[in-house]
Amino acid sequence: MCFLFSPRSGALFSYSRHCFRRRRRRRRSSRPSSLTPPKTTHPPKTNTKKQAVPDDAPTRDERRRLLTLALSLPSASAAGDAPQQLRAAARELCRLFLSDAAAIECDFWPLPAVQALASAAPAAAAPSPSPDGSPPPSSDAALLRLLGATLAGDLAQYRAAATPEAVAAVVGGSGGPAAAAAPAPVPPAALAAAALLLEDKARLSALLALASSAAPNGRVPFASVRAALDLPDDADVQRWVARAISKGALDARIDAVDKEVSVARAARPRAFGPEEWARLSERLALWEARLGGAAGMVAACTGDGGTRGGGAHIQLPAAVV
Repeated sequence: MCFLFSPRSGALFSYSRHCFRRRRRRRRSSRPSSLTPPKTTHPPKTNTKKQAVPDDAPTRDERRRLLTLALSLPSASAAGDAPQQLRAAARELCRLFLSDAAAIECDFWPLPAVQALASAAPAAAAPSPSPDGSPPPSSDAALLRLLGATLAGDLAQYRAAATPEAVAAVVGGSGGPAAAAAPAPVPPAALAAAALLLEDKARLSALLALASSAAPNGRVPFASVRAALDLPDDADVQRWVARAISKGALDARIDAVDKEVSVARAARPRAFGPEEWARLSERLALWEARLGGAAGMVAACTGDGGTRGGGAHIQLPAAVV
């Protein structure tokens, strides 16, 4: 029998016992442990995410365009068949414009269906009178006044028209369906957020109105912008001008040294009316006078005693330059 000597323990043991222990250790190492979970085969991974269902609902901009086109039809202008539906559509159109921060140009203001919101509601849609017998104020008229004040570009006029009833009509608490007997109350947080949004829209309209009616050279001082927008300092003036430029409503340059804004183009929040046509007529007359003066100077320099080959310098008047 063969014996082995273990240096660690200093004992002799048989070779057969040594082989037995080695085989037992191998069996234990190949046996699955109770601490490690058994290996399981998983099925192949598949895309379990739900496929995005295309949303066919129109966006706010699309809804505003569709309502504008619908109210522009001749049947809508007559408003003889469904006045309540037309009134609800005009109310929704005004609400969509005022509640959208990206909406700048309003091309539906002169529509008859929109202007009809200033009149009293039909008998079927009229709200119930108050307990003291006096009729309640029309939320539609307040909404139209708020829209007109926002488009006018006058911050003082807007603040006078921004009553709690008008702001609630924009949010939707008082501007819901006319058949509703008691409209749901608007949370104060929603009213505060809508008031801030409307204030920003009114300031942007005031800036665009000031830029549209700028001097012929297109330069507006910081002081005029600060007074029109009711801003505390020139830093806010630059911030509002930069915001209008980023929205694409204004094409201008800020001159911080001379403290003025050079306006090249400004969007018009309001559709063309009598005031806009009169202002355009004045500008066209000014351009016509300038071109007439330039043509007269050119004709005088190239006439009978002209200097076609003399190379004389033609000096134009300051009004032309």
